[in-house]
Amino acid sequence: MGAEPAHVMDLGCGTGDTLAKFCARGIGVTGIDFSTVALQEAGKRLRACKEKLVLIEADLEHLHSLNMKTPAGTLWLCKLVLAFIKDKTKFLEDVRGKMNVGDMLFVMTPVLHEEILYTKEDKPGIALRLEEADILMSTIFGDKHMFSNEYPGERGHIISYLVKK
Repeated sequence: MGAEPAHVMDLGCGTGDTLAKFCARGIGVTGIDFSTVALQEAGKRLRACKEKLVLIEADLEHLHSLNMKTPAGTLWLCKLVLAFIKDKTKFLEDVRGKMNVGDMLFVMTPVLHEEILYTKEDKPGIALRLEEADILMSTIFGDKHMFSNEYPGERGHIISYLVKK
């Protein structure tokens, strides 16, 4: 993969904020989300990219059943959605199966950390245990690179991984 990806696949694209940045650079994008309303908003936001845009309404739990092809050199994004997937192992295996050799996957997820005392307001149900995230990525992708380990606030903890197939 060169300086820019050949294509961007956003798993859980929501209203297309991230896709818009890639579209503005002339990069083809595909967004998948289960929300009709979010995809309609993404379609409006990305109207100028119509020729380089594919939006798919689907549940990420059923990624394996989608008949889709992406060009080699695709950047796959899984930003802040992994914690909501019930069968994370199957989902990540499905993503790996859809990726081409040379594609990259960027996973960003909130994680629970033993040094942080969580309250109900922190919504710990939307995060993974740090050890679980590490094991998932290692088991499915083998060689993983912890891209960042951020403490954006006193109570939050976000971890990001970058893997290449």
